[in-house]
Amino acid sequence: MVESKVSLGLDSKELAHFYDNNSSFHVEGGKLMLKMMGVSPGWTVYDIGCGTGLLASHVADLVRPKGRVVGLEPLQYRVDIAQSRAKDNLSFEVGDAQDLSRIPNDSVDGVYLNSVIHWVPDRMQAIREAHRVLKPGGRLGITTASADHPQPPGIIRTRVMSRERYRGYSGPVKDRPNPTEDELRDLMADAGFQEIEIMMHKSSVETRDEKAMVDFCEAYSFGNYLGHIPRDIQSDVRDEIELEFSKWRTEGGTVRMDNMLRIIAVAVKA
Repeated sequence: MVESKVSLGLDSKELAHFYDNNSSFHVEGGKLMLKMMGVSPGWTVYDIGCGTGLLASHVADLVRPKGRVVGLEPLQYRVDIAQSRAKDNLSFEVGDAQDLSRIPNDSVDGVYLNSVIHWVPDRMQAIREAHRVLKPGGRLGITTASADHPQPPGIIRTRVMSRERYRGYSGPVKDRPNPTEDELRDLMADAGFQEIEIMMHKSSVETRDEKAMVDFCEAYSFGNYLGHIPRDIQSDVRDEIELEFSKWRTEGGTVRMDNMLRIIAVAVKA
């Protein structure tokens, strides 16, 4: 069995730009999270894993006139795009959710990780870091895929990769699977958060065709949806996944995946 770890090195300019143009699925859930957090004018907010900065740009408008937003993102190509959205109260830096040492203790009103925590190897460390930098009464927001509700793209990839020809390959292997609602609640509580509120949010992803749906999965996963597969079979795997995705085609010819359930969690630092 050939296994591989999730790699930040599989991202590319093309994937980053595709994600920037097709990330409404994540922005939608993020905006609901922000409402639950109660983000308000004057707040200092950190967007951890900000991607190309779309949601952070929205938050920068919410916290005006005196608030500010900083986006941290480990993928340089995505930071490069985000920089084009920088403004007087919005900046972006390369950074890691597990190490917020650049931020002083008790200095921030809000921290959020939108579609990020399921990629983080040490989730407890990331949540503890968020707790450390938040002021008393500060809010943490998280949206994430859920282990209790596997999403169609992952199910389809697993189905294809379980076929005889590809059975020797596995991956990419996350250090841990997606969290469940209970696991996320426990992580937040163990890090010291209170008033934990969790809900499930159902949305959909729609692309122009099955090829674009694979492109979306690759862009969202910064190349880890297919990038771990050896090149000599990668195109065949992609063809088989596209065939599976074509079963989700609408009457208008687009590919639409409904029932994309995600966890939204908000908590308060006492």
